[in-house]
This record gives sequence, C-alpha cells and structure tokens, in this order.
Amino acid sequence: MPFEELKSNITAIHPPAVFDETGEWLNIIVEAKEWKEFANQ
Repeated sequence: MPFEELKSNITAIHPPAVFDETGEWLNIIVEAKEWKEFANQ
C-alpha cells in the first residue's frame, strides 16, 4: 500500500495523527493518552 493511501486510511480512523516521512518508513505519531484507542482500531 503506498504511503499516501496508508496516510489517508489512518487519518480517517484517527484525524489527529501526525506523520513523519523523513526516513525509509512512515512513522505515525499519536499522543500517549490516545494510543490505546488508536491501536484498538
């Protein structure tokens, strides 16, 4: 799945997610207090 499609799907699930694309991998930054809900989805 291309990064743009993945980002779109994640943003649909969790709009406040922040993306870091500086490396080879797509990193998703989620606040600690929101992590459990995000991970469950």
